[in-house]
Amino acid sequence: RGTGLRGLAGIPYHRNNIVRPLLDVSRKEIEAYLKKRHQCYVTDGSNLVDIYTRNKIRLNIIPQIESQLNSSFVRTMANSIQSFKEDAEYFQEVVNDAIDDTCFIMGDVYCIHKERFAGLHRSIQKRVFQKLIFDTTGFEPSASLLSSLADSVDADIGTVVDINQKYHLLVAREQLLIKSVDAFQQNRTTVRASLNSVVSVGSRRVKITETVECAPIQNTATVFYLPYHLWNDNFEFRTRKNGDIVHVTENISKKLGRFFTDKKIDEYKRDTYWLLT
Repeated sequence: RGTGLRGLAGIPYHRNNIVRPLLDVSRKEIEAYLKKRHQCYVTDGSNLVDIYTRNKIRLNIIPQIESQLNSSFVRTMANSIQSFKEDAEYFQEVVNDAIDDTCFIMGDVYCIHKERFAGLHRSIQKRVFQKLIFDTTGFEPSASLLSSLADSVDADIGTVVDINQKYHLLVAREQLLIKSVDAFQQNRTTVRASLNSVVSVGSRRVKITETVECAPIQNTATVFYLPYHLWNDNFEFRTRKNGDIVHVTENISKKLGRFFTDKKIDEYKRDTYWLLT
């Protein structure tokens, strides 16, 4: 079914408050132990019919392999599974170190440093995505999705990869951002405004009004003056889009992305800034 190393490692001996001490003991060994001590036991009847895939393997396929190919198949597989477990534990340590080195959380957004992440082996990249997605969404991503996410490291800025119905990955200039679809859509909201209107822009209420100031004009944290020659009957408040240009002075303009970089505004914050256009 396309399982990875963790799947080949089988059921863990210990997970949360569940302990499985008999994983390496065969059914025959358990029954012999119980018989020797005259201990009664109960057999689950569903284990005796091959209507389930796991039972077909156990009741039909494994006996054929043992009788015709390898009489020690079960023991050989048990040894291999133990080796897979050890390999999986090592890989998980590497993945945890990679996450510590390349990822951080800001609010409800996972931020991945692109340059550092690009230096990781592709196998580790996919395992990092696997863990982040499972921790964030609670589901195991498919092999094809993990490949698409790993490809995003070299994708164009603005590329979006759908993780599931609730989460997306957004390719930014310096980071890969895993965020909820709600946050993703909210950060692409456009609010239209006109003179003397009051609109909601994010968490703030904004009023647009006309004024004549004789004193020197100075912008504050709550008041922004717009020169009359830039006035428009209909304004828009929105978040950034590809190709946005910001007018630094009357004669100087630059790409908004470069403006953010010059101002040292972190990637994960750039989609939260509202622009008046």
